[in-house]
Amino acid sequence: MTRKPLTSLRLFGRLKWLDGRPLLDTIEPYRRKIFKDALDTYKDGAPVYNQVLAGRGKKNFKSCDLVLAAIYCTVVRRSVQGNDALILASDEAQAGDDLSLARKLVECSPALSAEFEVLSKELRLKDGSGSIKILPAGDASGLHGKQFSFLGLDEIHTHDDWRVLEALQPDPTRRDALTWITSYDSITDEPGTPLHDLKAIGFAGTDQKMLFSWYSADRCTDPDFADLDPEARANPSMGSWPEGRAYLDQQRRRLPANIFKRLHLNLPGSASSFVDMAAWDDCTDEELTRVIADRGLPIFIGVDASTKHDSTALAAVTWDWREQKVRLVTHKVFQPSPDEPLDFAATVEATLLDWRSRFRIQKVLYDPYQLQSMQEVARAGLEVEELPQTPANLTAIGQNLFDLIHGRNFRSYPDAGLRLAVSHAIALETARGWRIAKERASHKIDFVVALAMAAFAAVRGQGEIPVSGDTWWRLAQRSRERPYQRTDPSALYGERKWLQMQRQRGFA
Repeated sequence: MTRKPLTSLRLFGRLKWLDGRPLLDTIEPYRRKIFKDALDTYKDGAPVYNQVLAGRGKKNFKSCDLVLAAIYCTVVRRSVQGNDALILASDEAQAGDDLSLARKLVECSPALSAEFEVLSKELRLKDGSGSIKILPAGDASGLHGKQFSFLGLDEIHTHDDWRVLEALQPDPTRRDALTWITSYDSITDEPGTPLHDLKAIGFAGTDQKMLFSWYSADRCTDPDFADLDPEARANPSMGSWPEGRAYLDQQRRRLPANIFKRLHLNLPGSASSFVDMAAWDDCTDEELTRVIADRGLPIFIGVDASTKHDSTALAAVTWDWREQKVRLVTHKVFQPSPDEPLDFAATVEATLLDWRSRFRIQKVLYDPYQLQSMQEVARAGLEVEELPQTPANLTAIGQNLFDLIHGRNFRSYPDAGLRLAVSHAIALETARGWRIAKERASHKIDFVVALAMAAFAAVRGQGEIPVSGDTWWRLAQRSRERPYQRTDPSALYGERKWLQMQRQRGFA
């Protein structure tokens, strides 16, 4: 008579959560059912399921459940064919998060500490019979044909094709092998992408060896959640969030609509407008104009350049101390062509040096990909800083500008060309974040990117701006939202504090 293995919930009942509570106390009923069905259901001496597809909104313990399943299979489902588990994350950062969680679970649970040795990139069974390795999917190219007792794929929405899954198909001689896939929905929901194809199989119910668990705003496989409102359907762990539904309200304000829909409603994503044009119009003050010159006005500049195809844009902004907002001061756009490439010295350099004579330039941010050298500008005494257009940087500057506009913390003068550029900008999500992009090659959005860089510099450097009393007054006078009287800045800070600030900035 075959002895049944230790069940998943009994193992988890012996473990601790990160804060010291019993792990089982933190696992909601719906997650317990998934574990029970996926790991503890047997037929003819073998697990009923060899594949799990679990989808729900962000922050609903998808990665945590995958790590726990890997631990269970490695510790409990011992096999003479090996006990190696592999978790492939969407990228390096996700892999680091998964590995960190696995380590902490082992370190805070004596039952696991007795089983595992914690190494730099894996958890190894102390008896040498197996391990759990956690890698970014990009590092899986050398794993073709290798077999595992457990394969976890975390956030499969980043996979555009089947190459990784094809390389790591389970060994048909292993009845115990399990593939566990977690994700929220795809950026590209098209046939031929793994998540789209697997969802179609799951909803059709044609694969009896697949456990399909899906919680989204429009469809839910769990009858206990199917009749709830869309946000509750997509977020079955909402009750465990300290702020509850208020967290989703916050995210809706902070994210472009298509990204919120995908991350938090578990619906397919598609490109959408970068900002709501009503919000941009609210930030446009019909009484503001470009500032021609003000030697005391501190400005931050963003430069987005192209030598032959796209336009080259420069945007200058300032931080309005009175309003606590970023304000557009001036801008310039150049249009190169293949026949007449951009002359950097005659355009970008000349504009920056001209603005140097008109304003107090605090910093110039630029992408070094097209602007290989800013030596002449730096030699002229300007503080320049490279801002490579990496996914992390593009996400940071895009999110900052989005927040400023939607929070009505940005002010611009009216300009039809600028409004058109903003209307052409879309929020394009990538595997490592999102960026400002365009749907058509003919659309010109370089000003929007330059503005995002300048605004990012202004927000980041607002505490470093040397503002004199006269400049403070001039900034206040330019605001047309309400009349201003000349204000003694020392009255706002107190005379001692103001004098101290002035000494630090070289004005006293």
